[in-house]
Order: sequence, then C-alpha cells, then structure tokens
Amino acid sequence: MHEEARTNVGDVEAGLARLRASRDANDETLNAVGVGLGKTWALQYADADEVERVAALAGDDNFADGTVYADAGYSSLRHLVSVANGDDEIRDTDWRDAEDFAQKFMGRSDGKAPDALVRGFVEGVAEVFEML
Repeated sequence: MHEEARTNVGDVEAGLARLRASRDANDETLNAVGVGLGKTWALQYADADEVERVAALAGDDNFADGTVYADAGYSSLRHLVSVANGDDEIRDTDWRDAEDFAQKFMGRSDGKAPDALVRGFVEGVAEVFEML
C-alpha cells in the first residue's frame, strides 16, 4: 500500500512539473504576442500621451507582478486601459471598456486578456516609447 502511495506521489509531482512547464511556455508565447500587439497599438492607434502613460507601467513593479490589482479585484487589463485613458483611478474605468480594448486591440473575442499578454503589450508599448 505504501509503495503505491509513493508511486502516486511521484506521478503527481511529475505531472505538476509538466503542467508548470506548459504554463510557463504558454506565458512566454502570450508575452511575445503581447509585445507585437503593444507595438502595433502604439504605432497605429495611440497618441503620444497614451504611449507615455502605458510605457510607464513597464517600470511599475506592482503592475509587473499583478498581485496588488488582483487582490483589489482589478485585472491587469483594466489597469492598462485605465492608464491609457488617463483615468485617475482604476475603478473609474468600466470593465466593458477593458473588454472592448481586448477585443479591438488584442484580438480577444471573449474580451478577456491573460496577464502575460497584457504584460507583453505594455513591454511592446514601452519599446516604442523608447524610440520616440
């Protein structure tokens, strides 16, 4: 019986390691896609003030790890849109505005955007800002 438990624990650990690696690879892909989308938004749709405000998020540690906003019930997407719009508070940005942004500029038909995609988007905008 104990032999089976050890085997199962080993299987669980191996399975979890595989899932973590899959998640990390997916996050890397989403981040890379986000960088391209951010560059496109900055170069084709945004004005200089929006680019500057969003680029500033790249240096914000609270934004980078997302925990402060998630704990407060806000998504990194909603925070991004709030900053792009120049809203004083995240809560001033309607969640529907964030969904519209995700659909229009990130190609997300469901209006949702994973944190890795949003972080990549900000990185792309920051790269364009550095070239200004």
